[in-house]
Amino acid sequence: MKRFLAIVLVLALASAAFIAVQRLGIEQQNKTVELVVDFHAFSQFTGDSFPAAAMLEDLKQLGIESAAVREWTLGERTAFGHAGPDFSLYKPADWPLLLAEPVGFNPEEIDLIVTAGMRPVLRLAPNQLLPLTVQEKLSGLTPHLVIPVGDGADGFPDRLGEVKVTLAAAGARIGIVEFMPPKGISQVASADTGIRVHEITGREMAVLTKDRALSRYLRAVRERNVRILYIHPFPGENGWELTAAMLTELSSMLTANGFQIGAAAPYPEWQPSRFQLWIVSLGILAGAGLLCLFWVRIPDKLLTALFLLASALGGGLLLVDTLFMQQVFALMAAIVFPVLAVAGCGQGRRVAWTYLKCTLWSAAGLVLIIGILSGTPFLIKLVEFRGVKLMHLAPVALVFVMGLLGDELPLSSYQQAKRIASRYYHASVPVKYLLCLAFAAMVGAVYLLRTANFVLPIPQLELAVREGLERLLLVRPRFKEILIGHPALVALLASRKRHPLLMSLAVIGQLSLVNTFTHIHTPIIISVLRTVCGLIIGYAVGLLVWAGYQRLKRRMADDSRFRILRLP
Repeated sequence: MKRFLAIVLVLALASAAFIAVQRLGIEQQNKTVELVVDFHAFSQFTGDSFPAAAMLEDLKQLGIESAAVREWTLGERTAFGHAGPDFSLYKPADWPLLLAEPVGFNPEEIDLIVTAGMRPVLRLAPNQLLPLTVQEKLSGLTPHLVIPVGDGADGFPDRLGEVKVTLAAAGARIGIVEFMPPKGISQVASADTGIRVHEITGREMAVLTKDRALSRYLRAVRERNVRILYIHPFPGENGWELTAAMLTELSSMLTANGFQIGAAAPYPEWQPSRFQLWIVSLGILAGAGLLCLFWVRIPDKLLTALFLLASALGGGLLLVDTLFMQQVFALMAAIVFPVLAVAGCGQGRRVAWTYLKCTLWSAAGLVLIIGILSGTPFLIKLVEFRGVKLMHLAPVALVFVMGLLGDELPLSSYQQAKRIASRYYHASVPVKYLLCLAFAAMVGAVYLLRTANFVLPIPQLELAVREGLERLLLVRPRFKEILIGHPALVALLASRKRHPLLMSLAVIGQLSLVNTFTHIHTPIIISVLRTVCGLIIGYAVGLLVWAGYQRLKRRMADDSRFRILRLP
């Protein structure tokens, strides 16, 4: 049965590799980056001696061809002499909110941008009180690009389909601001209209250095498929000069990295066939079957029946809800293959070769993930991988239990499993172990919180080290790989016993390696470079740590205070 599962896995890997080649070609086609300046933010530099028209002309000389405008508010529109709604229809308490309601775009600002030979970009905001439609706001305009802001679903919860149709009829491309996209954006943008946007806000520009801002812009384009950079200026007396220097340098950096400045275009619509996805899913099920055999002795006939049943269920789910099926199987692969990488490795003198063999299991998982999470919506992150916390926790727990049970696996009967569970349930646990468990729980909480953006603050020292590694290696490897996971795997392979704690640390590197490829909006080449750098540096760090550990162990062998040195 193992041979059959291995054959299915190989066929699935071939199908996933074909999909990966398709995706690689699509990623290489889209190399145009659009620079968009915030018209209102840059207006701080205008005055009698430097009117807005002159400012736009200077920006165009710097290579900027797009300027974004926000909607003017009812209060601003009324102040210019335009008629407003009947305030008596609204509660007095709502009047301040009413004056702040967006009511479309100032035609004078649009004309100013067009006259300067630039493309107008519209920042479309939802309404809470005024019953304005998107069609009314865009009346008479031919938008080059629309960037929805705010919680669009709150402004028109029952009309998101209408908004999508209106923008499509206007020929507008939709900017998707990364990290904090507006609610309902996935129902407004589509694979053939959506373009990823990176914006550094005015508040951030007030505290960032020019080099830090440039690093963020370049990283967004190179590593996250961003094709529109939304630019706020640096504030202060020297803000214009500093911003102009940044724009010049940014254009040069993008060009040097193989990109060109121009009007950004969406990625071409791409979606592999359902049959290809089903073949890839069979490989993931084969990996799950191999992992089950590490845990339980399953008769071949029963395992075959279970595999066929799971294959049929996967095919049915693919027909009913393709997106959900892709996300479920991707999560399964992200859990199964890192565990296989650590569970299937053994100790020996040829540490380097065994290290590579372990990594090949994770490599199989990441290829299958590339295959199953395929399609343009994943490339622009309209939809994404689900279950990040679970994929970071489940492999660690599974590997720890496998290390704890050791030679008792695979289980051959229910009675054996019951005896093992009873033994551990009735075991006396010293207080020191409970304290260690509490400490491990705190470390685990920090570990899980660090898997998401903007949950825990990143120390400035770590930011500096990250940017230094980027400049040195082009792509920064993940710290949990080079400092925790891969060194722990080297130590595990070189030691004489499979310690559960060491196995749990080792699997962190493997699941991080696989997790890199669940970020489908990151180009494959960037992910491969990051992975290879992490493996090489992590292996070198592991050898240094193991050599230092062995030397310290020999020196402290007779000292009872250093019992921890006797673990392996």
